[in-house]
Amino acid sequence: MGRPLVFNAVSVFMGALAALVSAESLPAGALLSACFLCLLFFTADKRIFLIAALFYSLGLLSFMVYFSAAPGSSAELRVTGKKYYYYIGDYRGRKVTLKGNTEGLVPGEKIKAAGSFDREPVLSKGIVGTYDLESWEKAEGGIVEFFYRVKGDMHGKFSERLGEEDSSVLMALCFGDTGYLTKGQMEDFNRMGVIHAISVSGFHMAVIYGILEKLLGARAALAVSFFYAAFTGMQAATLRAFLMIFISKMSRFALRNYDSISSLAMAAICLLVMNPWYTGDIGFMLSFLSTLGIIMYYRKFALFFWRLPKAVGEAVSICLSAQLFSLPYIAFTLEQFSPGFILGNLLLMPFYSVLVVLGNIALLFVASASLLDIVCGVIGVFTAALGGAENILLRICPAVTRFSYIYGASLLLIYLSFILYRKGQKQMLLYPAFVILFLALSSWSFVPEISFRKLEKGACAFVEYGVGCVMVCNYEHSSAWEIYRLKEEFGVTKVVSNARIATWLELGGGAVLTVQPAQGRTEFSDIEISLAGRDYRLDKKTFRGDSCLYVIIFGRLLRIG
Repeated sequence: MGRPLVFNAVSVFMGALAALVSAESLPAGALLSACFLCLLFFTADKRIFLIAALFYSLGLLSFMVYFSAAPGSSAELRVTGKKYYYYIGDYRGRKVTLKGNTEGLVPGEKIKAAGSFDREPVLSKGIVGTYDLESWEKAEGGIVEFFYRVKGDMHGKFSERLGEEDSSVLMALCFGDTGYLTKGQMEDFNRMGVIHAISVSGFHMAVIYGILEKLLGARAALAVSFFYAAFTGMQAATLRAFLMIFISKMSRFALRNYDSISSLAMAAICLLVMNPWYTGDIGFMLSFLSTLGIIMYYRKFALFFWRLPKAVGEAVSICLSAQLFSLPYIAFTLEQFSPGFILGNLLLMPFYSVLVVLGNIALLFVASASLLDIVCGVIGVFTAALGGAENILLRICPAVTRFSYIYGASLLLIYLSFILYRKGQKQMLLYPAFVILFLALSSWSFVPEISFRKLEKGACAFVEYGVGCVMVCNYEHSSAWEIYRLKEEFGVTKVVSNARIATWLELGGGAVLTVQPAQGRTEFSDIEISLAGRDYRLDKKTFRGDSCLYVIIFGRLLRIG
């Protein structure tokens, strides 16, 4: 076995995953464990099986130890962030939700708390339970509180010199603090396919380390890079990148050959032992899957695009190879895809690279107002250019599309067909064509489909025909998140929201949709579809229950469910 660390990393991951699944359903967890261990037992020799079983047990034990922690009636906690009406705290490396007497809490500070703990774990987020604060007093914060205070000070100074919008982007880009970004900014980043750039990741670590190594040498660069990872919050992607860089440099000092896949596996083992809940963390999974795709397929894509200018070919190759393994996972989890990701990465990442460097230079000059003014002046030039590039991209980039589990399963089957083709099964080459044809047909509505959803404080209808989907909704502001979620779920292309006058829309194929204003902001709108010279009207009397579906077929309006 050429890469034993890969087997060991998979075993640790499966052990932690089995523990996570068992916490939700014991039979499902037991079945997963049995399938994995039986597969190893019947396909690997005894030595490999025993080692893999030990690492599997390590993953299982790490998960149990992590979630067994419980703060007592008095405990020292670190406040790490605020989420809407509650705070997130840290207790000995474990996340806890803080509720109760939370007035006056500041992210970053350490407190001596008195209260009660309820074990209400959120497994996929690493939260072990909820601590109900009765009273608390501030404790000595240490270096972590200093980091938070410095970042807060940097945001204030950036805001004075660059404005709130640019400073929020800069804080996210350079220091991993996304709390200042608005929802609209997050949606724009997502649409341009560069959402990974606004949370400190392997990209940031590579930029910072590359410059530090040229200026300070490898050893000093490693020390400062670790300090940077700690300053930005020890994110999974950042630690993954740091560990791989560290292993790479140590292999040179030890006169050993460096293997990138084994290094990735070693990083996975370290992170999963420390935080076994990463098995359910989307950021962790996307970071490792993207890196694995780059390691395995970057060179092949680069050879394919050799006719392009070198910089363009490298950027396209990195983008495509990073998506190979992450796309199926996205389909099963996030269920959305940004078609403009190549353009976004090609045009914007050079600006982001410069801003990451300039933002950290500004951090060094925070005590000198005159030097900070000079650096912020240069940053202002780049943010102005970046804003222009983003405006152009937002005009030409298609909207974020729905990317359901069907696409994920299809991609996995396409990958499998290529593997079998390379093994000599030549007939499998036709399979991707059939899959693509099936996906194209499944995304096209051959007849108008009208579905209705009743919300807590609102109502909406979805009219699908061809490749378009119109959302007709009426809602109070408190239901905005539900509307946003349904919009993403249905892959909406047009929205008619709280219509006050009669509205007409072309559906394509000669069909016209008419929307009448509703009596209240939480009522269904009357809609009418004109197709092939006939009108099909659905009014309030049509709706029964919280949801229903209609189709127009053979000239008739039929209720399906």
